[in-house]
Amino acid sequence: MTRTQPSALTLIVSSAPLAERAADIAGAFTTGGWSVRVVTTPSASSWVDAESIRATTGAEPTSVPRLPDRPAQTEFATTSVLVAPLTFNSLNKWTLGIADNYALGILCEALARG
Repeated sequence: MTRTQPSALTLIVSSAPLAERAADIAGAFTTGGWSVRVVTTPSASSWVDAESIRATTGAEPTSVPRLPDRPAQTEFATTSVLVAPLTFNSLNKWTLGIADNYALGILCEALARG
């Protein structure tokens, strides 16, 4: 695949042991020229190494949307979404359109956009 500009990836991380490797996943994409942001489910935030994510992507992982009075952190326009790991709980919520956290909201929005 030929890209004229770097693609932007949102890496969604659910709470499972593989979440500890989120920085490795993000690193593989950044090495390939992707701009990566990491969004965790609330329970997955304790599984990821925020310092490694920051060193790899240049930004903190987040599990909450920005507040209305805060400026957007970047001009980040996602072209792709990857969920790794995807727990059965998150999969079921996503399938039913239950966006009860920021990460699932992004997934539901991505599904709606096609």
